[in-house]
Amino acid sequence: MRRPDIRAAFIAYSPFISGAERSLQLTLRALPEAGISPVVIGPRNGKLAPWCRDNGIDYLDCELALRDKRHWWKYWGSVMCAANLLRVQKVDILHSNQIWSYQAAADAAGYLKIPRVCHFRDEADPKTIHWFTKPGVESVICISRHVEAQAVAAWPDPRKRPKLLRILNPVEPIEIRELNLNVLHEIQLAARRRFDIPAQEIVFGFVGQIREVKGVRSLIETCATLPREFPWRLLIAGKDPRPDKVYERDCRERAERPDLRGRVQFCGFLEEMEDFYNAIDVAVVPSLEEPMGRVPLEAASHARPTIAFRVGGLPDVVVDGVTGTLVPPEDWSTFRSEMLRSRRLAEDDLGVRAYQWVRSVTDPVKYAGILADHYRELLSGTAESSR
Repeated sequence: MRRPDIRAAFIAYSPFISGAERSLQLTLRALPEAGISPVVIGPRNGKLAPWCRDNGIDYLDCELALRDKRHWWKYWGSVMCAANLLRVQKVDILHSNQIWSYQAAADAAGYLKIPRVCHFRDEADPKTIHWFTKPGVESVICISRHVEAQAVAAWPDPRKRPKLLRILNPVEPIEIRELNLNVLHEIQLAARRRFDIPAQEIVFGFVGQIREVKGVRSLIETCATLPREFPWRLLIAGKDPRPDKVYERDCRERAERPDLRGRVQFCGFLEEMEDFYNAIDVAVVPSLEEPMGRVPLEAASHARPTIAFRVGGLPDVVVDGVTGTLVPPEDWSTFRSEMLRSRRLAEDDLGVRAYQWVRSVTDPVKYAGILADHYRELLSGTAESSR
């Protein structure tokens, strides 16, 4: 392992553990090998706090309030808190895990002349991007070509644009003793027993927040049109993040009607996803918009292909005909046809090819090395702020 020579502070709200947080967890574990010593700064109740403690990574409390003219003292209190932590920890570089957590820590780092990196993982228009990066930003990391295009739109003048780096999120493929269909079938049967799923069923897996933009209700309706003799099941892992959960309730009520009863299984939020991915045959990603889409990468890391709409960043993570199938946006008829072909997808080595592909492009150690090189380039003074 390389001796750490850079102290990097990662800024994260982590109100729950989603794709952004899982990506950061893998990054934090891999960075020391690349010579980076990480520390995480976030709210006291951040969900990453206990994980960091369990994994020997420093987690420091800071409220990270947003700019607010009516409560300006909260924001500047967060800036002073962040500045003190950055100074005491002798931080060399600041890296916000999402744009939403960037502002206060970025103002503090700007005051201390510490280079600032902001990870763009979400949909955002130029106005939103400029508001959150108002303190200035030296580098933006984009998780897909779609997100990179949003950054370019926010800074159309290359001379005023921060340094852009596009890199897919890291994933950690499971270890498979022998990559063939018989071994994969054994792994699947063991996982299905934990979910009480019959071996002969074709199982589709949805993972994510149960919201309109994820297309869950339309997916359930499409499943209802599949032939009754087709032995399918839909596993849904996730929940509606809103307090009233009205959309999730609607989805559950639809799934309880006689034509679907027993076919749709809601698993809630799952901390560990390995059994879920091993149990399914094909991941389904019917999103109406998606900055990148971590699910196809995670599915591929378990040798499972994906059916997805060709929207946002999904073409970066689903290689059409190689690791899965891309369908025209909101073309539910074609989506249904691909679901009916799913047994052939599962048996046509697409899962094996997906596994081989994802190992080659999303390795956490390589990812950490790319980040470390990027940090050193920023610290050499070759990047300028967008301020």
